[in-house]
Amino acid sequence: MAKKAKIKAVATITACQSLEQVQDFIRHIADKNREVIRLQAKMNDEVAAITNGYTESINGLKQEIEQMTGAVEIWCAANRSKILEKGLKTANLITGEVSWRFSPPSVSLRKIEDVIASLKEKGLTQFIRVKEEVNKEAILADPLAVKDVAGVTIKSGQEFFEIKPFEVDVK
Repeated sequence: MAKKAKIKAVATITACQSLEQVQDFIRHIADKNREVIRLQAKMNDEVAAITNGYTESINGLKQEIEQMTGAVEIWCAANRSKILEKGLKTANLITGEVSWRFSPPSVSLRKIEDVIASLKEKGLTQFIRVKEEVNKEAILADPLAVKDVAGVTIKSGQEFFEIKPFEVDVK
């Protein structure tokens, strides 16, 4: 049996018919925006209450897990030669696995400018990356110079419509 084609109805928007209707709609938009803010605040309060109700139980369980993990690690380290087969790094202990892994080497740098200067001083420029990128600000300053360059398109400022209902800020 062939699938039926889905038909999506396009929402129709009717234009306001008068200045009074525009003003009324803007007032309704402001009312609905405030209601959204109230509902979000209520939702956040409820989430905070739920989170607070579970925090103590979760923290207790995490502490127990941490203690048991430490105990398992101590036992496994003491019995590593017994539980690992030759050359393996993982032991299957029926209810789960334990494994020993080395993290990959990493480089940490402090005072990057000083490190770069030192590498240049010592002729170790192969360890310095030079990043090339297009200077968009320069292109905007002189758009005629790049008008024939493929891949460069300059978009003029685009107009957009915005509604800002008036709100009173109490300070």
